[in-house]
Order: sequence, then structure tokens, then C-alpha cells
Amino acid sequence: MSLNTTGHLLRDMEQLRVHLGVERWLVFGGSWGSALSVAYAERNPERVSEMVLPAFWLMGRAEVDWLYRGGSRGLFRGVGAVRGGVPECQDGGDRPLPTSGSWTPRCARAFEP
Repeated sequence: MSLNTTGHLLRDMEQLRVHLGVERWLVFGGSWGSALSVAYAERNPERVSEMVLPAFWLMGRAEVDWLYRGGSRGLFRGVGAVRGGVPECQDGGDRPLPTSGSWTPRCARAFEP
């Protein structure tokens, strides 16, 4: 994963453009791709003719907090029931999925079908 960074992806996009012999191109990206498209356009404005960003997501702190820290709760009925099914044994308490290797067999069993 050390080679899967935004900088590496932007270089990959530019190498692809050069390889294809495209002078300027339309950049299309949805969700995370919208953030990548904006970063590419900022780095290479002379290479972008247009941008299409149908589902805009920049992964900013406010957006992540809104999605994962409660802002989206009002949009979906039953979110509390889903959150209630997440076992207490995971790291972080309020994170929906673990972000470290600290799963115990008891915790893993809680997610078995």
C-alpha cells in the first residue's frame, strides 16, 4: 500500500495520458474519483479540457465526520439497530469496522453469518 497514494495515482493518470498521446482530456470521477479528479486538475490544469463530477466527495474532515460520526443518522431509519449489532470488543468503540489487528476470536464470531 505504500505505493498506492494520491501522488502515485496522479502520476499514473499522467503517464496514461502521455502513453495514449492525448493532449487534453475530460476527467471524470465519482465519489473518491471526484477528489482524485480535482487533485489531477489542480496539478495539471493545462491537460484538463472538462471535468464531470457526478458524485462529489473530497474526503475532508467535515465530510468524514458527517458520514461516520452521526450526521447521516437522520437520513436512514434503523441505523441505531444496525449500530447496536456491532460488538463492543472492537477497537475505538464507535467505529463500524476495526482498523487494527486486535480482533479476538469472540469478536470475529460476532460477525459470522
